[in-house]
Parts: sequence; structure tokens; C-alpha cells
Amino acid sequence: MRKWMLAISAAVCAISTPALAQNADQVFGDRGYALALDEQCGLFTSAERAALEASFLQARGALLRADYAASDLDAYQSGLVETARDHGCDGEEAISVAQRVSDAFLAYQRVLELEFPGSNFTWFANRPDPLQDHEWLIRQDTGTVQAGLARFGDRQAFTVTVPDEGQFASVILVLRDVDREPALYDPTVGGLYPAPAAALWARWTPPDYAREFVWAAGRLDETEMLALTGATSGLGYRFPENALRELSQRDPRETARIDFLDRRGQRILSHYFEIGDFGAALAFLRAAPEPAPASGGASSGSAR
Repeated sequence: MRKWMLAISAAVCAISTPALAQNADQVFGDRGYALALDEQCGLFTSAERAALEASFLQARGALLRADYAASDLDAYQSGLVETARDHGCDGEEAISVAQRVSDAFLAYQRVLELEFPGSNFTWFANRPDPLQDHEWLIRQDTGTVQAGLARFGDRQAFTVTVPDEGQFASVILVLRDVDREPALYDPTVGGLYPAPAAALWARWTPPDYAREFVWAAGRLDETEMLALTGATSGLGYRFPENALRELSQRDPRETARIDFLDRRGQRILSHYFEIGDFGAALAFLRAAPEPAPASGGASSGSAR
């Protein structure tokens, strides 16, 4: 960490290259520096900024999974902001960065699909053109759960699909309450105890003493299930807009839980998925050019 905190390269790497194709520490510094310059100088369009954010967040996730401390990354990011302030907005540095990002963004916009690997699973991000009435824009498949951002006509919503395992009164997304528990919670205590039976791969899960809930907003119909899963069997639920915000703000090493409750509010069963670089995948979608609607369909709003 100390080695690459001593100095920053002013030349920003081409944003068309996925973050993990280069050293994540270099990408983190380059994209972070460009974003810091943009914050004070307004160098980029919203789409160019989103492209930088996608690479920056993906690099940050890779570093956290490689056991870099979040506090060290935050300190380095603060150093990038100070360096950007020292260089100012009118110097050759800012002009060079703006031109490099603008040139690279032309190629980045032509990328329609991108993978965001996590510790155990991958988010597959899709920028289709033209858009279809019902489709996944971001998807993770754990083998049991499909979760991600789905399009339903002119709406988008965080969505999960699972096998049909009975009748439930309600479904909730369960996350760590970061105000009550700022630190990651490891119920296995470093591997001394087993992970949840439904997610033996999971390490960091929401603690029972500090949970935040997002209640499902509706159930998918057969047409929507068929479009997303290829079958009308199973269960699918869409969640309100704040689910996207809450997931993108969590640590990419964490696991989220979907609880199925009976009429008394008791949990019947749970499914899990990896939060991973979901925020980076959302930024990738925001960086897309405006797609054409499917024949007879409506154009999409932005994913937020």
C-alpha cells in the first residue's frame, strides 16, 4: 500500500479496459484521480463519469477481496483528492486527463456486456440495444437464486427469482445495518463455525442484531417469469428503488439474504446471493448510450 500511495500517475489508463485486466491498484489510483479532478473541475459528461466510477468501484472491490484494508483505500482516495486540488483545473494535467478519458469513452460505449467477478459469483451486466420488454440488465446466478436488475416494460427494479418452495406471506431483502454494525460480521469466526446451510460459500452475512430490511414490492407474473427464467414455474419478486441504493452502498465482500416469512412474520427459509461489485455494474449501465426501444415498446429510464 505504501509504495503506490507515494505517487500517482497523471496519465489515466484507457477506461475501455475492464478494471481487472490491469493491476487493480493502478486502476484504483488512475480512475480515482480522474474522478477527483472531475469533482472540482467538471471535466466529464455524466456517462463518462459513470464509466470511470464503474472501473473505480470494480478495482476497489478487487483490492478489498485481496485483503487491502478499507481504511487504507479511503485514505488513498483522500490523497487523490488533495493531489487533484494541487494540480488545479487549467493546467496541462487536467486538459490531458479530460482528452484521454473522452477518447477512450468512445470505445467504451460500444461495450454491450461486461462481467464483474466477485469472490464466489459474477454479476453479468448487459446493455442491450434494442431493449426488450422483459429482460435482465444485471444478473447473478448462484444456482438457486437469480438476482439483479430487470427491465419490465418502461420500469426497472431489483428482482430475485427462486424455485417454488411453498406459500409465503411476505418476502424481504436482508442487509447489514451499517449504522448499528459498521464492521463486517463473520458468523463463522474465521472458519471455526459453519456458514449458513443454504450458503456454505458465504463468509460475511447480515448479523441478527443489526439487520436492515427492504420489503418486496410485488410478485412477478407468468409472462415475466418466462422472460427472465425460461419457465413459468418458480417464484419471482421485484423490490422498490431503494434496494438498488442499499446494495450498491454495501461492502462488495458481503452476502445479502432473501427471507421468506409466514403470516406471523416468522422466517420459513432463506436464500443468499453475493453483493460483490453490484455498484460497479450499475455504473456500467449508467454509462451506456440511450438504447432504442423494442418495436412497440417504451424507452428505458436510467438505472439508479
